[in-house]
Amino acid sequence: MVLHPAPRQRISNTGAPTVFTQECALCDSQRVTGSLLSSHPGASGQALWVCDDCQHKLARRIDDEGALGG
Repeated sequence: MVLHPAPRQRISNTGAPTVFTQECALCDSQRVTGSLLSSHPGASGQALWVCDDCQHKLARRIDDEGALGG
C-alpha cells in the first residue's frame, strides 16, 4: 500500500472547531482520519481514500463480517 495526501471536505459548526472529513471508499462513512491508498508503488490507477479503521482491517485481513483471514 502507498499513502498519499488526500483532499478533505470542510465542515464547520458555529462556535465549534473546523473538522475536515472524507468519505471512505470501503465503508462509505464520513471520517476524519485516513489516507489515499494505491494498489502498489507507481500504480497508474486511481488511489482510493480509506479511513484508518478500514486500513487496520485490511492490514489484519479482516472481512466485513469481522472474520480474520477474510
